[in-house]
Amino acid sequence: DGAAIAAEIEAFNTVNAEETRRRHARYLNVTPISRLAHAEPGLIAADGLHPSREMYRRWAEAALADARQALGNT
Repeated sequence: DGAAIAAEIEAFNTVNAEETRRRHARYLNVTPISRLAHAEPGLIAADGLHPSREMYRRWAEAALADARQALGNT
């Protein structure tokens, strides 16, 4: 059930974000990027299971942007 899985992922991410903030660290939610794979098959590797190089690139770009923001270097 896709809707139930999505709700569980959101709940998991919410707890992760809260715990991360409580420890005064930064949290980057990559789930919105991951969900693009439904409409963009190129985000999934040829094995049909793992993230593709492109997905990793997008995650890395998001992490870099977040790191730059944290450092005040936009």
